[in-house]
Amino acid sequence: MTELTLTFTRSPRAELLETRFEHPRLDRKVVARLGAYDQSFKWTAGVQALSTLLLQTAAWHRRSQLVREEPPCLEGRRPSAAASLNDALTSRPQRTCDMFGEIGGRPFLGHLIKRWNADFNTSPNAPVRLWLEPAELPPARIRVCIDNDPLEDPEKLWTLAEDVERQWRGKAKGVAQSITVPPVPDHPAGVRLNVSANRVLIELVLDRPFESFGPDDEEELLRAIRVLLRTSRELPVRGKRPGSVILTLELSREEARELAAAVARGALANFGATAVRPVSSLQQEPRTEKNESPTGGPRPDPTGSRHVPVGARGWRSWLVAPRRMALTGALFGAAGGFWLAAPAKLPGTPHAPTKEQAEKRERKFVIEPSCAVEEPATPNSQSMRPDASRARLRQYLASLGQINEGDDTVDSPGYALNLVRVPVSILPDHTSGPSIVPAVRPVRAEDDFLPPPFRRQKKQLSAARPLEDHRR
Repeated sequence: MTELTLTFTRSPRAELLETRFEHPRLDRKVVARLGAYDQSFKWTAGVQALSTLLLQTAAWHRRSQLVREEPPCLEGRRPSAAASLNDALTSRPQRTCDMFGEIGGRPFLGHLIKRWNADFNTSPNAPVRLWLEPAELPPARIRVCIDNDPLEDPEKLWTLAEDVERQWRGKAKGVAQSITVPPVPDHPAGVRLNVSANRVLIELVLDRPFESFGPDDEEELLRAIRVLLRTSRELPVRGKRPGSVILTLELSREEARELAAAVARGALANFGATAVRPVSSLQQEPRTEKNESPTGGPRPDPTGSRHVPVGARGWRSWLVAPRRMALTGALFGAAGGFWLAAPAKLPGTPHAPTKEQAEKRERKFVIEPSCAVEEPATPNSQSMRPDASRARLRQYLASLGQINEGDDTVDSPGYALNLVRVPVSILPDHTSGPSIVPAVRPVRAEDDFLPPPFRRQKKQLSAARPLEDHRR
């Protein structure tokens, strides 16, 4: 038996309180509540867009007309409720599994909602369209309640859907204000050279034809960057030139680092962003001893700064400061799919590692103090006060949790991160202060989540196994 029950508060500004979902393909009844300890969801923009579509579909089915109109759908470009729901389906946050269950590790919501031009991949200039799949969830099996009172009137259902949609529009407006930028002298190439000490100029490279990038596309991209950087100020564009599309932006150093890491993770892949690099006029910072390891060679790259597609030495020196742990979490999440699936792909019988092998592997997951603070006075000594180190670690875990949950308010690019959830525990260590100990359970990783080098390695291993069996 298939049935979905939605319980809302009363209008105006009605909110979804509870969902109850049953389906023959699920082994149990799924119940989720607003703000509960477990099996919960939040009244975010993605949930508002989903509620709007479900309410409109229920109202459409209950209208007594001889000739029925086409079933409702959400359609629009960014920003729109359709884009919010599209991002929720792409990012697959935990709340979608709590509300509708999961099959094979994937949210069942993807079987209920169908879409065209998903993630704007078919046509970047066309809108995305989403609708309810009646074969999986018949509109007649959608029940709506207001504080446990059934609601069957189609006009009241449509009024409730309009109330929820207005809330999404109010959230989409945000708090951004237009900040007037005084005119400044420009370089003949369109790049401002007189940048203050706390500002930098970067070039954002987009893989798309220069003629197809208009003012509307530029505004959508800047809006996505503002949401990604969690700022409401206007981002000055100091130049635009062909060669794909290359935008010159003026940002703070922290914003530049954060944007570079986000582009490397693919957070702006929908806009065709492929690289972030400093402009040639940027004065590079001098190389200091802090950029080198105690042995004199280059530091290890646990933060993934080498994966950022930039070639300037000065830009790499900026990435040294945030090596505290934030970028470590981003890289670890992106490569986690292969890390979890690797034991299943190796030939032969698994065996317990020796003590020496275990110690070598353990060091890979310990964040050394030299990556977060200045060089210690003596090797392998504690260079940070334990309370300060724990405070930084708590801040890192809070940031990682915020990124992993995603933020679907106003079509945030955070939806596209798709990070792997890694539960951790904090334990003291005599050399590195607090250390992170992953608690891992095996999962099946899909090929789409593997980085390209690991994907090729998997194909090579798959091709080598039959040959090895034949030799035996």
